[in-house]
Amino acid sequence: MGKKGDISFVITNHVIRYSEKRSNSKGVGDHVGEVELPLGIIEKGIIKDKKNLKLFITDLVQRYKWEGKKVTFTLPSELAHLYQLYHSKVKDRESLLIVNQWSKDIHNHGQQRETSNLLIYSYYLHHIQSYTSLLNQSKVRAIRADVAPQAVYRLYQERVSYIPSDVLVVYWNKDVLTMTTYYLGQPVYTKHWHIESTTYSPGLFKKYYIEMLSNQETIAFGQVVLSGDVAYLSEIYTEIKENIRSPIYVYGNQFVPTKFMDVIGVAMW
Repeated sequence: MGKKGDISFVITNHVIRYSEKRSNSKGVGDHVGEVELPLGIIEKGIIKDKKNLKLFITDLVQRYKWEGKKVTFTLPSELAHLYQLYHSKVKDRESLLIVNQWSKDIHNHGQQRETSNLLIYSYYLHHIQSYTSLLNQSKVRAIRADVAPQAVYRLYQERVSYIPSDVLVVYWNKDVLTMTTYYLGQPVYTKHWHIESTTYSPGLFKKYYIEMLSNQETIAFGQVVLSGDVAYLSEIYTEIKENIRSPIYVYGNQFVPTKFMDVIGVAMW
């Protein structure tokens, strides 16, 4: 769990969400906010305009007096991969930075998957170096990378008393949808889709959901966790309810909107 004074960033193609720990309690006393990024600064996860991205981050650092503070951050979610720990076919293993995302929930189910089959999150090293370098140049200390869908799952873990074995996380932002399935607290499958439309078309969730199911083993979920920053999140909720007979967890209230679920989850690590 983050300590008082620590900073968290969730970086997407269109926004930087931030959180400052103002107490040592879990998710309590956090100062959260966001700054919109103009089109063209980050595209499909890749920094295209380092100069202006640095200006936006530096402005945040100076505004809130974060110089020298430790920062945990995420890259845009489409850059995160699930990597098989020991038997991966990825040839350039040395170019991967493994994100240590062992779930606290893993030992609570009374059973575990084979260690050799564990899937863990990773980023390619050259991607993470570009963000780390820019953050450090902005006078904060980038100490570790997180993954946004995992942060959403982490906050869900902290908020519920019972966690079923199979959970689906639907993380729907303005330009990217990521669906991640969890089994016994571990991520087992993730898929990204780039979203171009700013309006919701009926049947869109069902289309992506069927595509996701065709590529992995789980066909039933004990829980769906929904998060994201699209304006039509309520329409997605309705369509999930129509297609999946499972309870849906959505974090948020009048003080902290649902879209901040990711950055609050990062702050809990």
